Amino acid sequence: MKTHARQAFTLIELLVVVAIIAILAAILFPVFGRARENGRRASCQSNLKQIGLGMMQYSQDYDEVLIADWYSSGGSPGSTEPPSSSTVGYKWMDAAYPYIESEQIFMCPSAIDERAKPYTFYQKLTAATQLYGSYVITHGYGGIATRPTTCAECTPPVSHPGTSPAELVNLAAIGSATTTAWVLDGDDANSSDNTVPFTADINTEVFANISNRHLETVNVLFLDGHVKAVKRDALNRKNAAGVVSMATIQDD
Repeated sequence: MKTHARQAFTLIELLVVVAIIAILAAILFPVFGRARENGRRASCQSNLKQIGLGMMQYSQDYDEVLIADWYSSGGSPGSTEPPSSSTVGYKWMDAAYPYIESEQIFMCPSAIDERAKPYTFYQKLTAATQLYGSYVITHGYGGIATRPTTCAECTPPVSHPGTSPAELVNLAAIGSATTTAWVLDGDDANSSDNTVPFTADINTEVFANISNRHLETVNVLFLDGHVKAVKRDALNRKNAAGVVSMATIQDD
């Protein structure tokens, strides 16, 4: 009975196998990476939806007034600047938290490579240490710069902000909630009060506060509660008057 010795792979055959594996890896790894990021983007969108529900519940409790960007601590209702090293304040997240009761909700799963600090409720921090959370709120509908607020020492839940109705933004003032950006993916390392100060233009500084970390898109919570991933350039669209239409009350 004849037996045949099993021949070993030649060097050329081994190189061919290695080349095939390398080609398959080059094809599949980006696919796996995109699939993973799509999952993170969906998780981030879920976070924003829950944040939106909490913020809407806040508005229902306070005469349909929108949450402000930040709240001064027991005074300075006429302040026009966010918290600094000489003033102590609370962010919009502190107002929303009692309705959400999850600190992790304010952290985007794709923000692991950014300088975001984990959000902790009711920290009462100054601007030097206030860079926490992964999301920013638009300045156009709850901006302290035009609508002074106070939180009466912010004993949770946060008290009704503002010194008069004229200084507040009511849901009824929103012309098109379905196209109005409210909370967005942000690189909060560039914004001490976690806001995006939309004005007549989204300049370089403002763009630095908006993160397109989800496959070059930004997750946006709109004022009607829906969440959508959009290209960052879409946030700079203007109306006929030259006003950024997605995030300023001047367009309503």
